[in-house]
Amino acid sequence: MNKSKCALYYCGAWGEGFDKIPDRALNCLDILYYSNAAVTKDSVIFNNPAEADTVEILHKRKHGLPVVLSLVGFEDCVSNKSDCIDAAKRACNAALDKGFDGIDLDWEFPTNEQKEMHTLLLKTFREELGKDRIVSVAVPGTNWVFDITELISSHIYLDYINIMTYDIYSERKITSHHCAPKSAAMSPFPCAGLEDNIVLFKEKGIPAEKLIGGVAFYSRIWHNVSSERDGLFAKTDNCADYGPKFCDLTSEFIKNGNFSLYRDESAGGAPYLWNGSDFITFDDEISVYEKCNIIKKYNAGGLMAWEYACDTKENTLLRLMRNGLQ
Repeated sequence: MNKSKCALYYCGAWGEGFDKIPDRALNCLDILYYSNAAVTKDSVIFNNPAEADTVEILHKRKHGLPVVLSLVGFEDCVSNKSDCIDAAKRACNAALDKGFDGIDLDWEFPTNEQKEMHTLLLKTFREELGKDRIVSVAVPGTNWVFDITELISSHIYLDYINIMTYDIYSERKITSHHCAPKSAAMSPFPCAGLEDNIVLFKEKGIPAEKLIGGVAFYSRIWHNVSSERDGLFAKTDNCADYGPKFCDLTSEFIKNGNFSLYRDESAGGAPYLWNGSDFITFDDEISVYEKCNIIKKYNAGGLMAWEYACDTKENTLLRLMRNGLQ
């Protein structure tokens, strides 16, 4: 039986410091992704260089916890194979120099024409880091990812595929669950939930133990929503914006914003808020618990979340992820 991993993205741009992460949070984790540094044609740029130099603090506090460097950028590094390989080697050198235990490629949206370079980056990471360090990738959900990457074959270089089962269809002028455990019965969109994506990736031949599903510690909000169906799958004038963090979605917030809480049982208990004009979709305790059950049902690799600072100070959702994956 595969042991499901509990992973978390920590954004270095906020600069709170590794020493601010409490032991209860570290004790929940199997992997900590440090996000993000950017790779350009000439350099690797850290959002918070001083903090990135203190990875050893985490290693000392929780022995054996892999701390993986998550990298964005690469767009100007992939016009040819030579530049692509150079960028990958530069990224590996930066990660090893600062004591990271692997690399996560967070180049989320290559084009169809760039997918060969996406594979070349992963291959070079594996060759440079060896088999004992983690190489993973963050990718969008739905069948679209197989148009812009070669994951069906390139997964051989990867330990984990972090499927971003959040922000799903949020770039539409129609409300939806951006991070549901399952596709809703009324959803006009295919593959709009965690379970659907786990099934899809498995059907493409990717081993279940490599598949890490996504949990959102933040919300998405649509404004000026038409009133049908309590705002769910209703038309809007614009795509979704980023909404409140989970830690801010309190009873006081709901009361003061005149929101009502709804739950879509057909989507695995996905919650949403509606006040007659604004529609907010997010993960909460019930949807996260259902996501844990889905991961165990398919013996998948585990769950990861974006991102640490959006959870409560008590690490409510992170602790639920850990307990639910046991």
